Amino acid sequence: MKFRLLIVVLIIFLSICAYFIRYYTLPDARAITANEGLHPSGFVPYADMFLRIDMNGKVLSVTDTVNDDLPIIEGIRFTHFTIGDYLEADNPEVFNSVAVLIRLFMKYELDDNFIHKIDIANLDDIHLYTNNVVVAFGSLRDADEKVRTLKEIMPNLPIAEDMSGKLDIRVIWKQYIFKVLT
Repeated sequence: MKFRLLIVVLIIFLSICAYFIRYYTLPDARAITANEGLHPSGFVPYADMFLRIDMNGKVLSVTDTVNDDLPIIEGIRFTHFTIGDYLEADNPEVFNSVAVLIRLFMKYELDDNFIHKIDIANLDDIHLYTNNVVVAFGSLRDADEKVRTLKEIMPNLPIAEDMSGKLDIRVIWKQYIFKVLT
């Protein structure tokens, strides 16, 4: 009788341990989310996954795929993250820059899938990537005018779908340079 009781207690104990291991570790990062109601601004690459963040750098979820509605934001250096907390970047100013850009994209009603990637590694030399055009954006100085100009220029660029090019709009009010890349 004592032996059966000991087996039942052991099974219950192991079941509780399995529960805690299953729900308090990171078994499948694709299923973890926090505050789904927050407005996501992009995906930050991390190992072979992506962190979905809001405009302030709060990590909303971890996923192994990205969708075309949000850009990939490269150049944010960090050492660790916690879902539901703010990403602790080496340069916290990058989140302000991302927020400015995302708000301007919304203000000028750029399609959600217009900008696919933002490289913000150097805040004085930001680059934007569309389907086939790399945009040398420069700093956030005159950012409003640059995004407005970008929306006006992009449809008129002489580039075929199977070609790529580079557009330089770093200095506003000067002639913009577009170069077809081979």
